[in-house]
Amino acid sequence: MATITIRKQQWAPYLASLSRSLAGKQAFVEVSGLALGDQVEARWVPLLAVTYDRKDDIIVLDLGDLNHVIQRPTEVDVAVEGGQVASIEVIDHEGIKHIVRLREPLALAQAS
Repeated sequence: MATITIRKQQWAPYLASLSRSLAGKQAFVEVSGLALGDQVEARWVPLLAVTYDRKDDIIVLDLGDLNHVIQRPTEVDVAVEGGQVASIEVIDHEGIKHIVRLREPLALAQAS
């Protein structure tokens, strides 16, 4: 499995491109950090969109009835397996990892 780091200036268009392919996809969302340990935020729920808001410097995971907001992200990495996105990892300003695993991989969106 290869990991691709998405440059910050590409977060908004890259995540928008990924979001267009999410119809019917399910995600498992985990939050991990030294002070937190590993915590499950959501188990196999519909992932409707992943967006980056430059103005507020947040990434939002739209999980239907739940929005998972990541404040001041510093890094976005995409795990690719067989040319498809298997998971997305976002690290926030406190070093906390927000990991989104997809039940079924997505076609790889192009990072510029």
